Parts: sequence; structure tokens; C-alpha cells
Amino acid sequence: MSRKRIFVLVLVVMFLFSLQLVFAGGGGKGKKATIKFMAALYSDATTPFWNDLIAAFEKEYPNVHVELDVVNWDNVYQKTTTLISAKQEPDILNTDTIMVQYADQGLLEPLDGYMDESFKSEFIPSLLESGVYNGKTYGLPLLASVRALFYNKDVFKKAGIEPPETADDFVKACLAINNPPDFYAFGMPITNFEGQAYISYFLWAAGGRWEDENGRCVVNSEAGLRALNFAKDLVHKYNVVYPGWSTVNRDDTQKVMISGKIGMMMTANFFPTVAKSENPNLRLGAVPIPRDKEQYNLGVVDSLMIFKRSEHKEDAFNFIKFYYQKKWHERFIKAEGMLPTTKDAANDLANDPDLGPFIKLLPHTRFYPLEPKWEPMVLEVIKAWQVAILGQKDPKEALDDAVAKINKEILGK
Repeated sequence: MSRKRIFVLVLVVMFLFSLQLVFAGGGGKGKKATIKFMAALYSDATTPFWNDLIAAFEKEYPNVHVELDVVNWDNVYQKTTTLISAKQEPDILNTDTIMVQYADQGLLEPLDGYMDESFKSEFIPSLLESGVYNGKTYGLPLLASVRALFYNKDVFKKAGIEPPETADDFVKACLAINNPPDFYAFGMPITNFEGQAYISYFLWAAGGRWEDENGRCVVNSEAGLRALNFAKDLVHKYNVVYPGWSTVNRDDTQKVMISGKIGMMMTANFFPTVAKSENPNLRLGAVPIPRDKEQYNLGVVDSLMIFKRSEHKEDAFNFIKFYYQKKWHERFIKAEGMLPTTKDAANDLANDPDLGPFIKLLPHTRFYPLEPKWEPMVLEVIKAWQVAILGQKDPKEALDDAVAKINKEILGK
């Protein structure tokens, strides 16, 4: 074979090889950026929603591929920790207040440089602020929820009582509808899953708080002890709490109430959506958490964040920004029974019979403290409440021991 023919053949082979690279996703401009997105599982609607949004996003951004990983809430923290240890964290993560731990460790990308004032102004200010740590925005609010006291309307009507407004009213209502062992007035899940919410309900109502201005845990304050003793009395003195409160988590307790065996429980605004799908005949009412010394609304924001190690930060932010288009954000909110985080979506849904009353509470909502060691601190306090209510320790001793350990070993203060 002549040198000329060999040279031509080599050129043809090289050309075909370059085409193969392009169509395989490699080779310069033809290469697709792959961003990995770990999303938390909220309901059966979660995965279909993200698949539809990803398809629409990839159509508009053909050089970007989004790899979706939907993970059950029970496994999000552990899986993320494992990936971080292996330096394989996703580009985008959807999670809860654990965000601040990652921000404190320097693992997250500050998002302020990606946002202009127009984009920032789209959010409800208090919800946008929930993702700010040490003056930088590390998380954008995916969705929000506020908590309320839900009650069985038919049970209350039969007993001839009104929903409670104060802690004293609450005890009276419990005693009026309680009928153990077939029916319990109140579901009070103080477990490692959402136990901190119930502690907050009682703690804040009593005028207490989790941390002082110096970031030291102070749940053993006079108000903190008052809150714990109130919960203990509900279990032992009044016997109005559904058994298994220390082992049956919030979601499973909700199922018990949906089945008609519990009269009241404090939970998030998405509860009616869940209840309606499982028991259409259950008529639920909702009122603010009964006040003791203070009135408040507990709010929780789940966030979207970008890891600093991501090689495609601009593409990742474009995907996040794409989600906040009104049609997508509202669709997700309605499907999950959650609350919007943008002003436009909040205005659109203000008159929604299920979401409207809770949307009005959003601007005046109290959130958990932005504490990097929140998770281990919370677990210690939950354990203290459990052993005190179970009678294994004096309430004051249990709180004092927990706070001493938290401030010395966990917070280092």
C-alpha cells in the first residue's frame, strides 16, 4: 500500500474516531456536562416530578445531563456522609437544616455570586434568610412547612368542645375526648425522627429556647424544665398520650390518627394532604400550637445547595434556578402539600383551601437555630426527654446532664 493511501486511511480513521467521541458525549463542544442531583423523597409524587423537570431542563440546556438520585429521608444524611468521605458528593443536594453543618465544614459553594437582586427578590425574605450562615447564602429554600395542632372535627363536635388556644385549654380538651385503650387524645412522637419538633412545640410555648446568644445549649432553663414536665404529665398524670410515643415516629403516628384512634397531634401542614388520600372521610381542623407563655409558628425549610467540589457549578445553579419558574415550583408544592418559598407562588396559592391558611403564617415563622452541631445536640436532648418521661431519671437531672455534655463535648463551649 502506498504512503499516500496509508496517510488517507489514517485521516479517515482519526475522523471517525473523533465523531465517535462527540456522539458518546466527549470531544470539546459536543461534550455533555453531567450534574448529579440527590433529592429527598417526600411522597410518591417526588420522583415523577423531578423526572419531568429534568426532561424540560435538558431540552432547554442540551449540553447538560442531570443524573437523579431520590433517597428516602431516613437515609439522606448517612448516604451524604458516606459520599463526602469518599469525595464523591453530588453536585446538588436537597436536604434540611443539616445544611449548616456542611456550610460550617466548608463543603458548600456560596451562592450569592450566582444571584442578582431580581432573582433574590423573588423569595419570601424570612425563607431566603434561612439559608444564610455567617453572612453567606449556602442554601435556597426548596419548600417550606409550618406546624399546627390538627384535630379530629367529628370527635370534637361529639364532645361539644372547641379547639384549644392555651395549654390549659389543651389539657381540658385531651381529658374530654380521651378514651383509652381504644382512643387516645394526643399523639406525641418524641423519637429520633422529628422528636426535636415536639420538644420545640413545648419549649417555645413555655418561653424557652434551644440556645442562648453565645450559642450555648440552654434547654435546662426554667422554661425547659416546665416544658418537659408538661409533656411528662400528659403521659403519666393524664394518660392522654398514644402509647409508643418514644418508639413510634411522626409518620407512623399520623397513620394512627388517620385510622381514627388519635384525636389530636402537632405536625406539618402537609398532613391533610396525606390524610385525604388515605381516609377521605376524616375531617381535620387546624389551629396554632396552643400557647403557654408565648405564641409562635414553627417553620421548617428544606433547601437546595451546591457542593464546592462540583465541577459544574454554573450548570448546577441553572438547574436550581430552572426549578423556581412559577409553573414548576407551584406544581411541586401542590403535589407534596408543602408551602411555596417564592412571592409569586405564595400569591397564587393564597386562596387555596388547604395551603392558604398556612401561607399566611410564613412571614412570621420561627425556625430552628442555625447550629452546625444541631444533629448531635438534638439527639442528646431527645434522649434526655425520653429517659425523664420514662421515669429513668429526674427531669432536672436529665436536662442538666444533657446540657453539660452538649456544651462541653459537642459544642465545645
